[in-house]
Formats: sequence, structure tokens, C-alpha cells
Amino acid sequence: MVTGDDMEVRKYKRLTSLTVLNKAVGKISAVWFVGHFNVRQNVRHLMLGAYIAVGLSLLLAICRFLVLTLTKVACNLALRTVTEVRLAE
Repeated sequence: MVTGDDMEVRKYKRLTSLTVLNKAVGKISAVWFVGHFNVRQNVRHLMLGAYIAVGLSLLLAICRFLVLTLTKVACNLALRTVTEVRLAE
């Protein structure tokens, strides 16, 4: 946003109601989020997302390693072929 630009502010009606508590919730698993997932389920979803991200990162690293290795092998074979052709002449 550039200084001097107009900014539009929108207000939306909540689709779910909020409840204000005047006491402690007792334990963290008693806290509920939008969509009715409790903390334990949210943590499981976050962990699953983390596992998927790590798995994809490892897969990408393996693919990258294979591409680099195959490229080196192909270059070495091409160099060897050129050297053998020159020696044969």
C-alpha cells in the first residue's frame, strides 16, 4: 500500500457465536477452535502437515541428487567416447 492510497475496510457478520468465559478453561484440550476441532486434532493436523513437508523435501533432495549424478555419468560417458574416438584416429 502506497502512502496516500485509499483503504477499504469491510465489516462482516460472524457466522459462529462467541462465548466469553469468566473462569479458567481448566486444560488446554478444552479450548475449541472454529470448525469444532479441539487442540489435539489441530496439533495432529499440524504434525501431519510437517511430516508431509519433510517427506516432500526429502523426495526433492533425492531427485536432485539423482539428476546431478546422472548428469555427471552422462558427461563422463560423452567425454570418454570423445577421447576414445580421438585416440582411435
